[in-house]
Amino acid sequence: MTDSLAGRVPPTGIVVDLGCGSEGLDAALPSEITVVGIDINRDLLLRYVARPAQAVMATAERLPFRSHSTDAMTAMSIVEHIGDQESFFREIARVLRPGGVLVLQFPELRFPIEPHTKWPFLYLVRKPLQEQILEATGAADLNFRTSLDGIGRAATSAGLWIQRVRPIWHARWGPLLGMPMGYLVDLQNGSGTIDPGATSEGT
Repeated sequence: MTDSLAGRVPPTGIVVDLGCGSEGLDAALPSEITVVGIDINRDLLLRYVARPAQAVMATAERLPFRSHSTDAMTAMSIVEHIGDQESFFREIARVLRPGGVLVLQFPELRFPIEPHTKWPFLYLVRKPLQEQILEATGAADLNFRTSLDGIGRAATSAGLWIQRVRPIWHARWGPLLGMPMGYLVDLQNGSGTIDPGATSEGT
């Protein structure tokens, strides 16, 4: 994920790691960059081990930052847990400076083995049983409306350009199914329309 930030964050810039958990971003970022970890889980934040960084308990839809005050944001496997994704992207666009970068990673929920629960074809299961499975496996907040197209619409309506889409392929099943197991998407705070230079790799 940090390769998407290379050369795009000022030497003394601010990077916000949304849903940081206890690990945070790796040490590939220059030490002069300020990293702020955001998570709703207090226990994980107490174990936050990223190199000198601040850890703040907050939700991704209500961030404790001034408008246009950050240079880049990362969000790994959190957007599929957010019910109101439009509000999420509006908040990202508010906090990022103009031209700031969002690196977003999320799963393909139609992949035969759903990654959170490990249930096969869970997206096809009738909703009452699906909700029981999600509750029992600790994934009750999983938003099955999450899709690459839906993410694109919500992001661009908030003013974020899609610059690059990289499918994440399962080594064994991906080539057979012709379906990625997830996506890594680079976005830039811009005018609210898809950048005509946007690219999709591996499709």
